[in-house]
Amino acid sequence: MVTHVAAAALALGIAFSGSALDMDTVTPFMDLGECRITTYCPSCNTGAGHESSSGVWLEYGHAACNWLPVGTVIDIEGERFEIVDTCGTDAIDLFVETDGCQCDLNEYRHVYIVKGAKQ
Repeated sequence: MVTHVAAAALALGIAFSGSALDMDTVTPFMDLGECRITTYCPSCNTGAGHESSSGVWLEYGHAACNWLPVGTVIDIEGERFEIVDTCGTDAIDLFVETDGCQCDLNEYRHVYIVKGAKQ
């Protein structure tokens, strides 16, 4: 089964095999199309709370993704997020600060790369 993320990557001519995109082929404002967007919070961050896999203290504006490298900045419907963490799905997982877990976002939104990790 090809995910929407994989389909977007293939449409851009980027080989997608579940690993990170080759950032040498990524340009600012590259259109990734419709990607699955989810949320995570300190409560559901597998015991790590505000800690990310990159060592950055998580706050609003941060996101996790397995197929975009840490340091990539993305735009989702006019809001910018920096990839600072990894997640266990094919989604882009946005960090939210909540009292108790209210992580219920699971929908497709249009995503652009604003800045690649190597830029």
